[in-house]
Amino acid sequence: MGQKSERPNEYDDQFVARLELIYGDGFLSPGGAEEVRALLDGFNINERQVLDIGCGSGGADVLLVEEHGAGKVIGIDVEQPLIDRATKLATDKSLLGKLEFILVKPGPLPFEDEYFDTVFSKDAILQIPDKSQLFCDIYRVLKPGGAFVVSDWLKSAEGELKALQEFLEASSFTANMETSATSKNLLQSSGFVEIQIRDRTDWLREQTKNDNVLITGKYRERAIELIGSEKYEAWLQIRRSLLGALEAAELRPSHLIARKPEHK
Repeated sequence: MGQKSERPNEYDDQFVARLELIYGDGFLSPGGAEEVRALLDGFNINERQVLDIGCGSGGADVLLVEEHGAGKVIGIDVEQPLIDRATKLATDKSLLGKLEFILVKPGPLPFEDEYFDTVFSKDAILQIPDKSQLFCDIYRVLKPGGAFVVSDWLKSAEGELKALQEFLEASSFTANMETSATSKNLLQSSGFVEIQIRDRTDWLREQTKNDNVLITGKYRERAIELIGSEKYEAWLQIRRSLLGALEAAELRPSHLIARKPEHK
């Protein structure tokens, strides 16, 4: 903790700029603030201690405090530039007393047992290869009765998934996806109860169509200004292949909700 990761940074300035162009300042995944609100619908995190795994540039964490009343949010990520961006956003919002961002190395969570009331993550844990170890570690750092609330990208089945593979090859993005059934089994094996998995494929398919319209229309000139025409064309190909994976229902974005049992 507190040391620079040796892994290469995937979220360079241009990558972040193109994502924030469509999702909003501080947001790096589909739906931006609205999808964070949908994920947290029905959850009370008022005055709770929250861990955000894969905090990115911090937009969701600001929302957790400003709109949902979180008492303290600790965001972690493996890329220093993202931690710097998130810290600047918290500073600009005068929220450093309630927001803290920490650079971590891939591996076990650097926190004591039963430290958090809620563990949150938005479209980040698909990059973590060992979900079994991750879920056990999340279970460890949660207080009894605590909630794990995550948006994750799942796959429809094991084996060859042509449309999904085309998207992953086009995007050159680190992804380690599980199926819904495997995810549920891993959560159960880690000790979680009251497990819910809400499929968001239909939503993301329509959201991606709408975003693609903006990228090729309203935001086209700004996108080219930010990343250049060559990277813009490559981005369009990534966006088209993302839509293809969603239309084939091989990519299955989902909300995963689970709880750690109370002490007996």
